[in-house]
Amino acid sequence: MATINLQKTESWLTAKDGRRYLFLGEESISSLAKRRITRQTATPQTEVWGTLGAWNKGGLKDFAGTIRCSTRGNRESNADESGDQTVHFVNELRTTRDSYLNDEDCNRVVERFIDLSKVKFPDYQKTFSLENQPSLRLTVFVQPGEGALVYLERGRNGDEVAQMILPESTGPDNSCSSRDRLTYRIPLWPDGGIEKATQKKSGKDISLTARNSSSRYEKNVVIKVLTFVRGNSTSHDVVRRALGALGRDKYGLLRWDVASGKFLTVDAADVHQDKKTLLMLHGTFSSTNGSFGAITSKGRESWMQTIATSHQRYQQVLAFNHETVLDSLSANEDELNSFLGRKLSKPVDIITHSRGGLLGKHLAIRGKNVQVDRAALCACANGVGYFNILIRQLNRASMQHTQFL
Repeated sequence: MATINLQKTESWLTAKDGRRYLFLGEESISSLAKRRITRQTATPQTEVWGTLGAWNKGGLKDFAGTIRCSTRGNRESNADESGDQTVHFVNELRTTRDSYLNDEDCNRVVERFIDLSKVKFPDYQKTFSLENQPSLRLTVFVQPGEGALVYLERGRNGDEVAQMILPESTGPDNSCSSRDRLTYRIPLWPDGGIEKATQKKSGKDISLTARNSSSRYEKNVVIKVLTFVRGNSTSHDVVRRALGALGRDKYGLLRWDVASGKFLTVDAADVHQDKKTLLMLHGTFSSTNGSFGAITSKGRESWMQTIATSHQRYQQVLAFNHETVLDSLSANEDELNSFLGRKLSKPVDIITHSRGGLLGKHLAIRGKNVQVDRAALCACANGVGYFNILIRQLNRASMQHTQFL
């Protein structure tokens, strides 16, 4: 492990365009490694596994404090040191690859980390746009035939749901065979969360305002990087394989249990088709806990418990865990129908987050076993490039029978 003092000028390297960044790896590196990193000479370097700096030129000018990071990396991840989440991801990467990647070297998964808990970011912004959100630029160097999985862990023990970070484009054709590095944009969030989000007049960006309790960027954040042998596949193959590994057993139906104050897994036999139902639909790369954990975490004292018990408005609260990238909305609905067993006799209310809003709209328009009465769509994916074609199709359909809160 290396500890980087951010006040020391020798910890930083300044590029020709004025950007400053830190070396992640050995505590001191050779001039040859520096030339390789800045593409002045060929062949991958081995002393440094990545660099870290501000996303925008001139952004976050005065880093302070220290960063702890891996040097060579951990090839034998275990739950005591790495946490259960990381061990799960490592095992998934090892067990879901093609059969020809089965020798000892190919089975290697190297775990690295960057601990941001001791970093002070001085130019905290209470209001900012989503497009210009303060962010870090992480570059991960990879060998030929090597892939990387990057995610954020939060909480003192890294016990909160991991936030996956996708890499930036590696070129017009997103080539996996010719690149030697991957770049990631790591967003910085206020420690107290977001109070409100407002669509800008242009319609192309969103203004975010931090809660009054926020006074800095959140702490206790660790960036985890897993590198692994992936074979010489196309970018599309690699993305599908990695997401498929993380999405294994993604589908499931949950029901809020008033007695225990938490969601429990159920099947068709446990669903009450004749009761007034609230249905929760989570967002992209997430789960019920990931999208709605804040309103369920206090158990029998939570907002969810209040909703489930107050005035008997809802006789059951269901949540649908589903695949958000590899499967279509129709495939999502088919899986939901199999869990429900048959049509719910009473219209449901839905609460959705992000891409879950698109599934909610799909159910409202074309749902076979679900008729939507009212809907609350939180940060709905309308306008996101991936879903533009779908939105145009949905907008042609009538939603006269659906009320929105």
